[in-house]
Amino acid sequence: MKTRNEFKSYLIIWALVVVIFHVLIFLFCHEMIGNRLTTEQVVYQDGTVGVKEVLKPEFLLALYSYIFVLLAFLGQLICTKIFLSQESLQKTLYHYPIFNLSLKGLVITIIFAVVFLVSCIMGNPINPYVALICFLLTLIFIVFTCVSSKTAANMVSAKDENISLKTQYMKLLKGEAESIANRAKDAKNKDLLKSVYDEIRFSDPLSIPDLMNVEQDMIQKFENIKANMDGEYDKLKNACDEFSSVLKDRNSKLKALKK
Repeated sequence: MKTRNEFKSYLIIWALVVVIFHVLIFLFCHEMIGNRLTTEQVVYQDGTVGVKEVLKPEFLLALYSYIFVLLAFLGQLICTKIFLSQESLQKTLYHYPIFNLSLKGLVITIIFAVVFLVSCIMGNPINPYVALICFLLTLIFIVFTCVSSKTAANMVSAKDENISLKTQYMKLLKGEAESIANRAKDAKNKDLLKSVYDEIRFSDPLSIPDLMNVEQDMIQKFENIKANMDGEYDKLKNACDEFSSVLKDRNSKLKALKK
C-alpha cells in the first residue's frame, strides 16, 4: 500500500512536470510550428526547375525535441514504476540504478533539447540530422543501460531467493531448537537443549543436494530429541550427542564440498 501511494504521489508530480513541459513548448515553439514550411527549388529529371515546400530546420528541431523529451518522460515513468513496485526493500535497492539512469537520461535529453531550441531562437539552428543522431544515441544508450540494470537486478534477486531457499532448512531447525529449549521444564534438560541450539546457530546455514542424506538423518535425530525433551536426562543426553555427531559430520562435509 505504501509503495502504491508513493507511486501515485510521484505520478502527480510527473504529470505536472509534463504539463509544464507542454506549456513551455507552446510558448517558445508556437512560431516555429505556425511557420513550419518553406520553399526550395528543385530540378526535375527533364531539366525543368520547380518549387516544393519543405519543413524548416527550426520546426524539425522543435519536433525532434518534443518527441524525444516526451519519450524520456514516459521511459522515466516506467522505470520509476518498476523501481517502486518491488515487494521488498532489498529488491527495491537492487532496482535503484534503473530509476537513477532513467532520470539522468531525461535530464540529458532535456539539455539537448534546450541547446537545439536555443540555437533556433538565436537564428543559427543546428542541423536537424545532427540533433536526431544525438537524440537517438542518447535513447539507445539509456535503454541499453536500463535493460542491463534490470537484468542484473533480476539475476541478483534470483540468487538471493535461491540462497534463501537453501538456508531455509537450517533456519527452521534453529527456530525449532530454540523453541523446545524454551519450553523444556527441567533445568538440566534445558541446558542440553540450549547447547544443541547453539551448535545449530553457529553452523553454516547453507544446504546443498549432496547433504540430503545427512540432513535427513539429522531430522530423525532431532525428532528423537523432541520426544525426550521432558524425559530422563540420560536419554535426552544420548539423543543430543547423536544429533551433535551427525551435525558435525554435516558441517565437515559441507566445508569440504565448498572448497
